[in-house]
Amino acid sequence: MSKIPLGFVGAGFMGQVVHIPNFLSVEGVKAVALAEARPRLAKLIADKYAIPKVWRTHRELADDRSVDAVVAITHFDFNPEIAVDLLNAGKHVFIEKPMALCSEAATQMVEAAEKNGRILMVGYMKRYDTGVEIAKAKIDDWLATGDVGDMTYVRSTNFGGDWICGPVFPSFTDEPIERVVTDRIPTYPDFIPENMRGEFSNFSNVYTHNVNLIRFLLGRELTVRSAKVGSPMRVVTLDAGRVPVVMECGELNSHEWHEETVVYFRRGYVKVKTPSPLARSVPASLQVYTWKEGAAELSCPVPPWDWAFRREAEVFVNCIREGRQPVSSGADSANDVRLIEDIFRMALSE
Repeated sequence: MSKIPLGFVGAGFMGQVVHIPNFLSVEGVKAVALAEARPRLAKLIADKYAIPKVWRTHRELADDRSVDAVVAITHFDFNPEIAVDLLNAGKHVFIEKPMALCSEAATQMVEAAEKNGRILMVGYMKRYDTGVEIAKAKIDDWLATGDVGDMTYVRSTNFGGDWICGPVFPSFTDEPIERVVTDRIPTYPDFIPENMRGEFSNFSNVYTHNVNLIRFLLGRELTVRSAKVGSPMRVVTLDAGRVPVVMECGELNSHEWHEETVVYFRRGYVKVKTPSPLARSVPASLQVYTWKEGAAELSCPVPPWDWAFRREAEVFVNCIREGRQPVSSGADSANDVRLIEDIFRMALSE
């Protein structure tokens, strides 16, 4: 089996701590190039991972014919232009969430992937968590069979906390970070006022995970009914068909990570507690409760140990080999961008 030639764009914190080591641990890939605007940092990381070619910009890497697929981990403001350029150069592209801050940019990214017949995958790693996969299978089964009655309510809570979960030791230099993309593709929706851009950007970066996870677990599109945004607490209500969904989004200084999603049915519920993102090989924990014929049962399925970040890297590589789309494709992820726009439209109207 020939190895997929892989390039990287960005060698910052998440690139070093998560994505470069995880992607290079996947069988069947080889690192051939790195694009990083900070020359000394680029050399440090290229030497560490034996990456033979170093470029300064993503455009130089896009012109590198030895690269078939690219993992681009930069600030999300840069995602649209970097992804479009790489896709138009015929590369498969993996980017972190959020894919974009506005639906116009997300649409351009999806169109570039479709036009060039390339895979665009967005790093919603929670979809690849072994515990989340068990929860998804249970919810799908209950929806299909009606075994515990209708779905009645969904609550998603994310108060945050310690997302790093232990010491990490990335390499850094004192080089300035230079902007290497233009404003060719819009960054913010035109209806977001200047004084709300910080809150909009923060919500899109952090709570897009929860929007995406709700959509994944329910398999239904969502409609916004009310929205109160603004640090430190945000409350959003949505409809999933006739089922009410509540998102409680807050900020908490804590050594723990506080995030869970509960899907209620008439005679049962599934509770998923997702772990601190950088907790290695720690999957989501689960509770499955049922009430049948006057008897209660509470089980706690035990997912296999694994790291969602590692598994999403493996999925990207397998999708390239098998010519299939990931469950966090660009086309699917664009729905999150549109939904967050709707949340802020509602917040502004209220």
